Amino acid sequence: LAGWVKGLEGNHKEAIDLLLEGLGEKTDILPDPDSTTQSEIKTTLAGFLIESGNAEEAVTYLKELTQDESAGALAHYLAGLAYHQTGDAYQCAKSYKQALQIDENLASPNDYLVYAWAEDKLNRPKRSDSILDKGIERFPMEPGLYFNRAANHEVMGSSREAFYDYQMEMLVGGEGSAFSEEAQKRINKILSIQAKLPSPDKDLMNVAFYIKAHEQLANIDPAQFEDEAALKKQYERMDSYLDKVLEGVREPHPFLIYLKAQRLMEKESYDQAANWLEKATKDFPGQVLFEMKLAQVYAKQGKQEKSEKLIREAQLAAPDHWIVRETLGPNQTQLTEQGLGADF
Repeated sequence: LAGWVKGLEGNHKEAIDLLLEGLGEKTDILPDPDSTTQSEIKTTLAGFLIESGNAEEAVTYLKELTQDESAGALAHYLAGLAYHQTGDAYQCAKSYKQALQIDENLASPNDYLVYAWAEDKLNRPKRSDSILDKGIERFPMEPGLYFNRAANHEVMGSSREAFYDYQMEMLVGGEGSAFSEEAQKRINKILSIQAKLPSPDKDLMNVAFYIKAHEQLANIDPAQFEDEAALKKQYERMDSYLDKVLEGVREPHPFLIYLKAQRLMEKESYDQAANWLEKATKDFPGQVLFEMKLAQVYAKQGKQEKSEKLIREAQLAAPDHWIVRETLGPNQTQLTEQGLGADF
């Protein structure tokens, strides 16, 4: 117990010394038929050895612990961490697989990245992709997960899926995120490569055309545009790029859903936007991007209670996320039908 306390205080060296001393003591004074005390000491010791950078020493204890069929999730989990530090991708992947089969709640967002790294090292990109899918499902607002899945898609030759995931990374991470900045570079590279191909990916390019047209039209003041019919035609052409893509997919990527919902809101087609976003919040639970957009739609529809419920959930899940801050603005807790917040 003393070693555990010292470790929690950050005194890893002292904790390790105390735990090693505990391993040398006789534990048969008290009933311990299954060597539970020894196993707990070794597990705790291994954890502090990993934290102090002594992964190889931790492995010696974890090997023994994980050979037992009754070993718990924690021992396998720590083994995954230790093997990652030693660079043993095979044992790292094996340990994470066993740990998460027992208790997936042990995994943090970074653990999914480490697990996926191990599978990538073993040249198993499909397994890596499946792991990152699970990571995104559990932590949809965590920067880095979409980026890594996008990179994995590139390895597998899926440029379109990579493009969509890099776009989602930028939405999740927001401006200033290292992942977002790198994602933009990767997006530019994908588009550059596609532009040189004799037969580029049609869906990918249509989405790219939509994004570019949307950016250009957003900077146009309709009041200063002399030819109203021509402007309307440009918007229709822009919408057609995205609609063509959506017509050809049964289960749209979250990025496509985000674009469509955003566009419907711009057109004040709130009922249609609500349909898209309500389905999205069910299909992608915890995705604050969709929750905040739906909160805006509900506010426009006068459904204040529903709007406020979503806002509370979003504030709990991602209080500092850019979409929460930008949607509510400073000192605001709710949205009205005019889209303005109410003061605290």
